[in-house]
Amino acid sequence: MSPGTTTTRSNHQYKPDSAIKKAALFFAGLSLLLTMRVGLNGAAFCLKRFQLDEKLFGIYVSRIYSAMELFCLMSVTIGTIYVQTYEKYFENISIGVSIAFSFINIILLLVFISGGKDGRLTGFYWTLIASAVIYGQKQVFIFQLAGESLVYYLAAIPLSGIMVSTFQVLTLKLFGDRRRFNTDLLVVGFQICLSVVITSIAAILWAQVFVKGENSLVNQKNNREAKKKQKDIENGSVASNGQTYGNAHNQVGILKDLPVISPMIMSIIGLGTTFAFYPSIAPGKLVDFKYINNIDVIIMILSSFPAALVAIVSEVTDYGANKEWTSTNGFWHAFLFFPFVQVVCEILFIKVLHFPKSETAKMFKNPRVAAFFSVLFFLCHATSVGVGMAGVFPNSGPKTTTLNLFLTMCTMNILNFLSGGYMLEYNKYDRAHWPTRAMGNCAAFRFWLKKGAINGLVNVKAVFTRNLRRDILAAVAT
Repeated sequence: MSPGTTTTRSNHQYKPDSAIKKAALFFAGLSLLLTMRVGLNGAAFCLKRFQLDEKLFGIYVSRIYSAMELFCLMSVTIGTIYVQTYEKYFENISIGVSIAFSFINIILLLVFISGGKDGRLTGFYWTLIASAVIYGQKQVFIFQLAGESLVYYLAAIPLSGIMVSTFQVLTLKLFGDRRRFNTDLLVVGFQICLSVVITSIAAILWAQVFVKGENSLVNQKNNREAKKKQKDIENGSVASNGQTYGNAHNQVGILKDLPVISPMIMSIIGLGTTFAFYPSIAPGKLVDFKYINNIDVIIMILSSFPAALVAIVSEVTDYGANKEWTSTNGFWHAFLFFPFVQVVCEILFIKVLHFPKSETAKMFKNPRVAAFFSVLFFLCHATSVGVGMAGVFPNSGPKTTTLNLFLTMCTMNILNFLSGGYMLEYNKYDRAHWPTRAMGNCAAFRFWLKKGAINGLVNVKAVFTRNLRRDILAAVAT
């Protein structure tokens, strides 16, 4: 054997992921955000169930969303530390987490329907937070164990929003007469029942897939190596006995890491920055309130297509985003165009808010233009996440995949709290008393960043409440 050759000794044969594993990942995605959708999509009904005025909608949604995202990040952080440090019991823990997520939905239902006329708002709030802790863990182990089938999980997440909205419409059709029915309790109650069913199916499928050793992390690693060997044989760089020729796979340094940088950028920008702008700024600050619902419906429907298309391409071809982004599959790097466009949209949104006399702001006064850029912005997000999240694993491995999730969640939470604090400060002023009128751009940026950070810290403290009803009413009073 010559000095430039190596031999691969593994006899493991490559096996593509089974249909049941793909189904388990799909239902994991479909179930993941169902409790958050109870808190947010069902917010208008929850307000009435808990005897709160409709004018408190914005404060209620902000408190629920901020709390769930913060505790989800804490959970993801703990989970990431575990999977980066240990390589044991992933499958068993993930099964336990899936079962726990189903049970927390049952508890959420009991808390929601109890408490008499006023209900148990604070208990409901903390149960939602508990669910966020569980689905934070769930995400970590999904990204660790999914492998190439992650595309089916990603495709299902936006579909859950359409499913919940459709379910709400149907429930309103049946029980919309408030003179005969307790409509608000029934709409959210049935939505939680749907969540119990979906999460139970997801838990059963997940347990069936990962209770067996064939889908263990070790077997997945062997499967990846076998696939790589098979591909090298097909390309002629490796003989069928495992002997490697020449300088195949001898890339070193940054060249070896280039394929994973692109999907990580897509993930961090695509998901990390989106909810700092949507929906509070785009479309919230760009169009009249009467247009917002229509724009949200368009966004909800269209945003389900990118991840679904990525999953379809990955299923029916050998050129999916869940394969290595090298050679003929390197065209996926061109999708960096989408996070770039997303950042351009974000800059335009900020310019409209702070330079109302600019040509950009004048252009955005047309609701069609504002709607177009809001939809474009969210489609760029959906495409970046659908492609980027799927592309990290095949170009690195499970540890980098969970690290990418952690970095994305950190970015999202930091920017969300800064954005919430910034919007709180922005709404205090009118143009006649604008605080940065005499400041230069750098000084103005520092002003808004400082105020956003201060208000954001106040919002973080507000998450840890013993009486949510009191805090929401006090926020309005001040």
